[in-house]
Amino acid sequence: MEHDNLDDLLKKLATLYADNPLFKDAKTITKTALLVTGTANPEIASLGIILSGIDEILGNRLGPIVQKRKIAYLYDLAVYGINAEQLESEEELHKFLLGYFTASKTYTEQKIKRIARLVSGSIKEKMNVAIFEEYLAILSSITEIQLQVLLLLQDYETKYYLDKKAYQEWVKENEKVEEKEHLFRSAMVDKFWENFEKTAQAKFKLTLDELYFILQKASNLGLYLAFGKAGFSATPRNLYLRGRTTSIFADFVKWVQDQDEALNHLM
Repeated sequence: MEHDNLDDLLKKLATLYADNPLFKDAKTITKTALLVTGTANPEIASLGIILSGIDEILGNRLGPIVQKRKIAYLYDLAVYGINAEQLESEEELHKFLLGYFTASKTYTEQKIKRIARLVSGSIKEKMNVAIFEEYLAILSSITEIQLQVLLLLQDYETKYYLDKKAYQEWVKENEKVEEKEHLFRSAMVDKFWENFEKTAQAKFKLTLDELYFILQKASNLGLYLAFGKAGFSATPRNLYLRGRTTSIFADFVKWVQDQDEALNHLM
């Protein structure tokens, strides 16, 4: 039954493709069909011919693109001080190859640089392989705009959470409160969150819904943690979504940032 359904689907697709002017000559289709698909059925043949052509086009176009990405990865590794002599152990080769294959499937130059940065740092610092694999998986999944939104939030956190005077004053007012550090963080969120929202929306051209979608996606990667209802005032719409970057994000970002980029976020 499954095969019958598949055949029916193929025939429907083939019929649609057969309407293409290039394949309306039944004799041409039949002749080409015998060579390409082994069947003289015009409908199935037209689909087979088109798919064959697509495969050839993709092969011709994708080859140079993938090669360009691999070369960019190797170049960036060299810039970060990694060469063949440093790939002595199986562990180091494993990291290099995982980065190599990931880079080949990566669209932006910026992310390829980040992959090379992570690989080079993990080799030099002897990072645990399991942690490297987790961080590479995160880097492969996260978009540049997600990363930049989290970095912006981290900037706000650094400014407000490290205000020792504000923390001491808050503790005096909340002596009997348990989990002081956690609740202090959520209290500080009240002070900067609206500014963070407005800045993120303007800087990255996002709607508020898109911003919170990005934060929720980051939460799935373990890079962001929502505070929940307690500890701050918020509109019902965003009640459970305000939160903070995690310690995992703080460590992860150190491995994928260039020094210049890191310094810009400290200023």
